[in-house]
Amino acid sequence: METNNKSGGGYELPDVNNVFTPEDATSAVNKVWADVRADPQHPYMDKNHPQYGEFVERMNRLSKVKYQDADPRSPKERAMEAGLEKMQQQQTARTARGRELYDELGLDEANIPEDIAAPEITCLEIVALSERGQWDEALRLVDQELCRLRAPDKVCGLFAQYQAADPKEREQMEPQAKEILQYILSESRRRLALPPVRPTKTQNTRDETHEGD
Repeated sequence: METNNKSGGGYELPDVNNVFTPEDATSAVNKVWADVRADPQHPYMDKNHPQYGEFVERMNRLSKVKYQDADPRSPKERAMEAGLEKMQQQQTARTARGRELYDELGLDEANIPEDIAAPEITCLEIVALSERGQWDEALRLVDQELCRLRAPDKVCGLFAQYQAADPKEREQMEPQAKEILQYILSESRRRLALPPVRPTKTQNTRDETHEGD
């Protein structure tokens, strides 16, 4: 190995054969820079020195190892990609929950939109809670949504009537329940700048069937 001794005719070149991690590379690079600070005539700073090319080549190789795990993206790009990844994860979770609720409510999973939004999940949760007879939890969730949206007096009045009714009376108040849920869904989507929801073919068919009974 070459020595870091000018009288011996050469400088010690950084070892690149036993460098496997960014920490190893950092240590080797720092050693070269320490030698440069101690010796103004160091070949790494002298293009005319016969060892200049070798030092440059080895320092470049060490730099590649040193920064092999570094993210070349800007902080803004990293933040944007992290945000997109989180949104995708949330959408995946919503879709999975949507399938569970569609299955529980006996709806056709083929009608689940790929971009199902949080308002749809909320309304499905409310319906599922009602179907299970968990009225307190269902009404609490409706109340929470109406407060969040600062619903108009008409909708709040409908909800007050629904709350005051007993379970048997609520069975006759399906139109009012649908109106309240439709308000929550449409207003939530409007505030999220999402397009209005169009009734699916299955929903239309079921509605027509009930109307004919």
